[in-house]
Amino acid sequence: MARVTDLESMESEQVNASRDLLHLVDVSDETSVDKKITVEKLLAKSPDAGSAARGFVNTSAQNIAGVKTFEDGIVVDNIHTSGNLDLTMFTRFVVVNAVPEVANMEERVLYLYNTVNDIYQGYYLIKDGNNRSRGQIGGRSYTGGTGITVNDSTAVITNDLAASGGTLGGNTSVQGDLTVTGDIYQQGTSYETHAEKLYTKKDMIITRDGAQSPLATGELSGIKAEHYNLDGDDGVLAFDSTGTARVGDDGDTQPLLTRAEEADLTGGHLLTWDATNKKAADGGDLGTAIDNKIAALDVASVGGSGKYISAISEADGKISATASSLDTVVTTGSAAPVTSGAVATALAPLVAATNEFDHNIPRWINGVLGKDITSYYTDGTLWKRLNGTDGFTLLEDIYVGDYFQMSRAITAPNQDSQYATTGSQWVTIAGINTLMGNGDTAVDYNHLVMIPGKGETGDFHFGRKRMNSSHTTSGGYVSSEMHASTLGAVVSSGSTASGATINQQLYAEFGTHLKTTRELLSSGVGTSLYNRYGSATGASNNWGWYSCQACLMSEVEVYGSIVWSSSGFDTGTACKQLPLFTFSKKAINNRSAYYWLKDVASSSTFCHVYDNGIAGNTDAGNAYRYVRPRFVLGA
Repeated sequence: MARVTDLESMESEQVNASRDLLHLVDVSDETSVDKKITVEKLLAKSPDAGSAARGFVNTSAQNIAGVKTFEDGIVVDNIHTSGNLDLTMFTRFVVVNAVPEVANMEERVLYLYNTVNDIYQGYYLIKDGNNRSRGQIGGRSYTGGTGITVNDSTAVITNDLAASGGTLGGNTSVQGDLTVTGDIYQQGTSYETHAEKLYTKKDMIITRDGAQSPLATGELSGIKAEHYNLDGDDGVLAFDSTGTARVGDDGDTQPLLTRAEEADLTGGHLLTWDATNKKAADGGDLGTAIDNKIAALDVASVGGSGKYISAISEADGKISATASSLDTVVTTGSAAPVTSGAVATALAPLVAATNEFDHNIPRWINGVLGKDITSYYTDGTLWKRLNGTDGFTLLEDIYVGDYFQMSRAITAPNQDSQYATTGSQWVTIAGINTLMGNGDTAVDYNHLVMIPGKGETGDFHFGRKRMNSSHTTSGGYVSSEMHASTLGAVVSSGSTASGATINQQLYAEFGTHLKTTRELLSSGVGTSLYNRYGSATGASNNWGWYSCQACLMSEVEVYGSIVWSSSGFDTGTACKQLPLFTFSKKAINNRSAYYWLKDVASSSTFCHVYDNGIAGNTDAGNAYRYVRPRFVLGA
């Protein structure tokens, strides 16, 4: 149903000089309204009270003669006229909300039926800010007020708006799509354009259109990309007042480097800065550039071999050199370089002095301590290398931690059957020339200090044996069963028979290469002296010089310090840690044995090394401790 309400004012296509009035208000009974009402004419005079029709209702078509005032309004499906309908100013505003027979009915459009032409005629009503009707759109004229609002889904304007001399005044808002087929000209002094995309068929985008003055220093003209990263920085690509293109963050731009045209550049050449034209230019190839600056430095051409460059000069971009003779001997106060032969001659004494030190540093091969030098032992070159004879350099390819295999294992004699075990067949170099100068008769020959074991592996012992037959240290180390009968007296002949001492077995293996050294050994114990326990349970109190071949090590030789040793009488000349133990804790013990040391700990105990490397001491009569002596080999 079409509901007609609130007709205020409207100018039709045929505006009469007279003003007819039609009062349309509400009709209370909507259910009985006739579906077709014919309005024959509207008179230009006020209605009289006698002709008032309130709530006019009829089920058939009605002809209205004279002026009728519908004070309660009219509710109809269709409005028909018997001729062209001529409307003048109405006292109330009209809105037709819907007409079922007309497709695409829009709000604020009044459709009136023309019975002559059998059509609906639509009148668009435009309301300004003062609620005044301002004509029609869709080919009809209008006059502007303080604003025009088009709520249609699309409004197409194909020609200039003919309004007040062609000028549309006031603020205009288009809430739908706007299509303009003509040109748009903007002449304001300040404006903004907001768009998601910018399209142009032109080749240039022009900024600063109509500018009369140049950019000031620090000003830029170009394109800005706002908030291009997570930090909220704005990117700029623009020109400055010198015409230099710059890029970077807003407020921190850098000049773009330009180059010469491609035709003026050659691949592989250097680029150089052309300060005049402010661009990178072809700088030629690298070789030519160097040749243009440096003359050939031919030392031979200025004096031959044995020369050095003593001066460099430059003239006209060319560099030249002056050569002088090298010194052939090391001379105090000379500023000239010396020949390699002169250096070798000067360093020879130092090399000899330090060679021993260098070879006391173990070598690790693929992470393994030392090298197997059994071949040097079996072919006899071990002794030549030791002394640097017969074409070998001193200590050539011999280092602490190296090891070799003997022809047989060495085992302590007369072991307790409960603990008997075979000793090691491998021995390791624990120090090179480390006993040099020791003894009341000095060691003055190149020598190797050897111990049981294979580097950091193998058995670290020559079998098991007690220090004494009972738990006593009386008479010190030199009076022990270990020193007297297990290691045995110094020998000059060897034996491998059952019961042979360790010295006899070693001599059978090495002969005269087994050396005898003079050792300062403890020879007495005071049973009531204080010791490292902090108790008066005995300590060594005397020493003396004795000849030895195999000898147990001291705490200092193993740990580098005393731990349980009762006094200085225990250490004697064994007062330096063997280099092997300096560089390898595992070489002290690899958990294969807990072995005796020669130091007295108390009146009943000697020092020893636990299998886990701990320093300790135990009763002298224990038969399950291992024997790990040191011995000396020479050429």
